[in-house]
Amino acid sequence: MDDPVIQTDRLLWRRSSPQDLDALHALVSDDEVVKNTATWPSPADRAFAESRCAPFDLGRG
Repeated sequence: MDDPVIQTDRLLWRRSSPQDLDALHALVSDDEVVKNTATWPSPADRAFAESRCAPFDLGRG
């Protein structure tokens, strides 16, 4: 089964992958982004971001 993807003119929503680590870490290193979340550590923790880029089992719901 292919991973689900939602795409519009302005958005591509897909499952994260390890290749997303640098971009994700850059986002969560921005205090303006992190202040709007309840779960991201500040200052940014690269290991935490890496855990969020790990593939997950879509069948587990």
